[in-house]
Amino acid sequence: MSEVDRFFRQLVSALAAAGPDRLREPVTVSEISGTILPYRAHRRALQLDTSEDYELALLRLAAGEGGLAHTEPPEALALFQAEASSPNPDLGVLGRVSGAALILAPRRVAQALGGAADPHQSYAPPPIAAVEIVDADDALPLDDVRLAAAPAPDAESGASSDEEGVADALAEHCSFCGGALPAGRVVNFCPHCGQSQSVTHCPECRTEVELGWRHCITCGFALGG
Repeated sequence: MSEVDRFFRQLVSALAAAGPDRLREPVTVSEISGTILPYRAHRRALQLDTSEDYELALLRLAAGEGGLAHTEPPEALALFQAEASSPNPDLGVLGRVSGAALILAPRRVAQALGGAADPHQSYAPPPIAAVEIVDADDALPLDDVRLAAAPAPDAESGASSDEEGVADALAEHCSFCGGALPAGRVVNFCPHCGQSQSVTHCPECRTEVELGWRHCITCGFALGG
């Protein structure tokens, strides 16, 4: 699995955890790096050693590599493709065009969640506002962001059949690396990364934390549980 494929799978898992509707909505470059899949919180699951490796994977995804996502507007896509194909890509383009929106390919989303795609399901995005290209000096470094807690689901709203399908697919994936887990069996540890499915670790200090905790008891890191 390539770095871009792994990045895409982690992005799908994070969006599905926030709500099935998020998988159908465009997500901006700044949202991905800032709150949905920040480098510091996901670097181990992404298996990326440096923030530059993270930014390059995001750039390749935004450039349309593998048909995993489509980027709007076309001007932003052209910029990303030009840099991704360069022998020495300028990763600063991610900050200058941080408002560009990625629309995830529905079939690839279904594959990442372990389910079959519905060819009749509409993933048409809402209109996308014009993207402002800013000066690189004004852009925040992608490595200086932290994970924001995902919004809590509305307990009073009933889940649709689509939501139930996404939840079922997500329940069969590792809560740490997103790898598919054996179906119909009690799984205590992930067969891909070896992570316990009852106890995980703080992304910041590696202290063991239990599922459902909102903060690490050692360093206070916001876990978003």
